[in-house]
Amino acid sequence: MNNVGIQDFIIIQNADKQYLAVVITIKEHGKELIVQCYQPPFSQLSYIRIFNKIENNMTIQWNQIVARVDFQPTVGRRNQLLLSKEQFNMIRTQCSQK
Repeated sequence: MNNVGIQDFIIIQNADKQYLAVVITIKEHGKELIVQCYQPPFSQLSYIRIFNKIENNMTIQWNQIVARVDFQPTVGRRNQLLLSKEQFNMIRTQCSQK
């Protein structure tokens, strides 16, 4: 996970759910990250197109990162993230390999 940086999109594991998130800050000499999560939680079983920003930022540990997203989702109206079906499937493949 050394290649995760600020403004990168990642998939995180939190409370037995996976979320699409963007890195806001890396703090305490790289021990923790502050991320902005999007909802609904990422489902590996169905195709989700639109993600809405969760109001509060979240502090996470590095071990909560499941995968780094290798592309930039499209930002739509009201700061929603939009994924194509191909992007969704790429994320699902990355998450299933972990």
